[in-house]
Amino acid sequence: MYKKINYILILTLFINFVNGQGGFKRSITLPNAKLQVSHGIVETTPNNYMHVGLVIDTINGNQISRLCVVGLNQFGQIQWVKKYGNNKNVFTDHPLKSEYLKRIDNSYLFSTTILDSTNSQIGCLIKLNSIGDTLWLKKYYSSTYPINIINVTKSFNGGYLLISTLSNSLTGAYYLVIKTDIVGNELWRKEIHKSNLNGPDHQYASAILQDSVTKKIIIVGSQTIGNSSSWSWHSNIVITDSLGNFLTRLNYPNNLPGDLKNIMQCKDGKFIAVGNTNNNEVYNSYTLNYGFIVKFDVNATTPIWQKTFYDEKSILNYYNNVIEKPNGDLIISGTEDTAHHKGKAINLLGKITWLDKDGNRLRKQFYQYTPTNTLNFLYYHYSFNKTNDNNFISCYFVDGIPPRKFFIVKYDSLGCDSSSAYCTSVGFKELKYEVTDVKIYPQPANETLNLESQLFGDKLLLLKVSNQLGQNLITQTKQSKNGIVQISLASLPKGIYILQLTDKDGKTFSQKIIKE
Repeated sequence: MYKKINYILILTLFINFVNGQGGFKRSITLPNAKLQVSHGIVETTPNNYMHVGLVIDTINGNQISRLCVVGLNQFGQIQWVKKYGNNKNVFTDHPLKSEYLKRIDNSYLFSTTILDSTNSQIGCLIKLNSIGDTLWLKKYYSSTYPINIINVTKSFNGGYLLISTLSNSLTGAYYLVIKTDIVGNELWRKEIHKSNLNGPDHQYASAILQDSVTKKIIIVGSQTIGNSSSWSWHSNIVITDSLGNFLTRLNYPNNLPGDLKNIMQCKDGKFIAVGNTNNNEVYNSYTLNYGFIVKFDVNATTPIWQKTFYDEKSILNYYNNVIEKPNGDLIISGTEDTAHHKGKAINLLGKITWLDKDGNRLRKQFYQYTPTNTLNFLYYHYSFNKTNDNNFISCYFVDGIPPRKFFIVKYDSLGCDSSSAYCTSVGFKELKYEVTDVKIYPQPANETLNLESQLFGDKLLLLKVSNQLGQNLITQTKQSKNGIVQISLASLPKGIYILQLTDKDGKTFSQKIIKE
C-alpha cells in the first residue's frame, strides 16, 4: 500500500512537472520518407494537434512530393498519419507562404499548389476534419498562368477568400483574389496590378484578411518601388472593397525596403502586420534586416504606430506570426541570425518577442534547437498558434541537406518549452556577447572606462560594477552612440572589479576590469 501511494505521488508530480513546463518538443522521422518539411500545426480538440507537412515518398518507382497530415496527443506522440498525393497531384512547396494550415471556426483548411501530370501549376484548397480526413478538395485553374495559392481567410458572408501571386513573363507578378462559397466553389476572381510608374509591375502576396467591420479585403506582401532600371522590394499593403476592386495601397515603414509576412485584426478593429525591413545596409553582398511590426487602420494613410530596429541587424531576420493576448499585448514569433553579419558562422535562432499594446517590447527569447553554420542548412519558425490552455503550439520549417524531419514544439505562456535549456526556475536562457565582441579600454582604467562593439549600435545598456565579493557598487543606464558607451569609475578605489552589461534584448556580457 505504501509503495502504491508513493508511485501515485511520483506519477502525479511528474505529470504536473510536464504540464508546468508547457508541453513537448518532438523531432519526427517517418519510415520510408526521403524528405520531410513542417508547414503548420493547430490544436483540434484540447491537447490534440494536427500537423501538416510535405514528404517525398517513392510510389511505383517514382519519387512524389505528398501532403502528410499527422495527429499528435498532449505529449507530441503520433496518433495517426495520413498522406495525400500521387503523380497526378504532386504537392509543392512555396517559400513566400505565411500559413499553409489554418483553423477557421471548426474547419481545417490547407492551401497550396499542386502539379498535375502535365506539370501545370494549379491552385488547391483542401478542407480536413479533425482526424485528417479530406472532406473536399478544390482546384483553381488558369489557361494563361500558374496559380499558387498563398493564403486563405474567412469571408464575412460565408465561404473563403484566397490570395495567389501570378507570374507572367510579359506582365510581371501580380495578385489574384478568388472568392469561394463555403465548400470551396469559385464565385469570382479579381486581378490586382500595380502601376509601373514607380518600378516594374511586381508584387508578391503573403497573407489575406477581411475587415470584420468595413468588409474591405487586406492583402500584405511585397512590391517593387523605383524605376524601370533601378528598383528594390518594399512592404506592400493592398486594400480592396468586398468584391476585390482596388481601393488603395500603403507602404510602411517610411518607404524603407522590406516585406510583410502576416496580418491579424485586433479586438479594437485595427490591424497588425509583421515582417522585416532594412536600411539598405549590406554586409558581404547580403542585405542586413530588422524585424518590423506596424499597426494601422484601413481608413487611414498613416500608421497608428510602427516599430523597427528591435533587433540586431542581421542577414536573416523577420517576424512571421502574431497573436493578440486578452489584454491587448502582442506575441510575435520569427527567426533571427545572430552571428553571420559579424563575420562568424551562421547562428540562426527561433525567437518569440512580447510587446505591449502600443508596440513597446517587453522581452524576447531565443531558441536554438539545431546548430547551423551554413546558409544551406537553416530552420524557420514557421507556424505559431495559441492553444486551449493559453499556451502555444509551433513547428519549424527545416531547410537543408536531407534527411529533414518534422520539428514541433509546444511552449507555455511564458515561452518555455519542455527542455531545461529554455525554461528553468531561475529564468530564461539569454544569449551572451563573446569576449571578442566587446572592446574594453583603457585597461587598467583611471577615471573612465570605454566599451565598444559594433553590436551595440545605439542601444540602451544597463551597466553594473561589483567587487569580487559580489557587492554591487555602480549601476548606470547608458545610451550607446555609434557602438560606444562610457562608464565613470571615479568613485571606486584602486582594485579589481567585475563589469556586467545587459542590453535591451537581455543579451549579457561580463568581464574583469582593473581600476588604477
